[in-house]
Amino acid sequence: GTTTLAGDVSATGNQTYTGAVTLAKNAVLQSTGANATIAVANSINSDSAANRTLNISASGAGSTVSLGGAVGASNVLSQVNVTGATIALNGGTVNTSGNQTYAGAVTLGAATTLPASNVTTTTGSTVAGASNSLNVTGNASLGGDVSDVSSIGVSGTTTLAGDVSATGNQTYTGAVTLAK
Repeated sequence: GTTTLAGDVSATGNQTYTGAVTLAKNAVLQSTGANATIAVANSINSDSAANRTLNISASGAGSTVSLGGAVGASNVLSQVNVTGATIALNGGTVNTSGNQTYAGAVTLGAATTLPASNVTTTTGSTVAGASNSLNVTGNASLGGDVSDVSSIGVSGTTTLAGDVSATGNQTYTGAVTLAK
């Protein structure tokens, strides 16, 4: 079923949300343990135009965060911060009015669009495209390698701290800074 979050959720094991998730307040989803998993199979949206912040953190060497649906597609979120050893973006879009930060190895399970003020992957965080495209509508600071994307586009400024390989086009509209 659907879930409405009006606060934080902390667990020493896994968290699984199969239905749509609505944020009634800013929320933190946190799981701890060597193989902690936070899996959201459906969409995540703010309850209104109030723009909510979502922080997701799965700790441990084998931790996983999986976002299976679109985030902020019907009601945009303010910010999204995701931490995990592996992060799967399978829903096609994460839409925020503010920043997005990803700390971990990101895999794209679909063609992915990230509208945000700033999209950051932390130092050493990689993005594996799995032959899908990546489009950032805003500024991008990529802290590690981006590989196996079909194409990549950034509409704002870009900071690259790793290599980028694409089978198709790479389009950078704003200034590019090489930080490697």
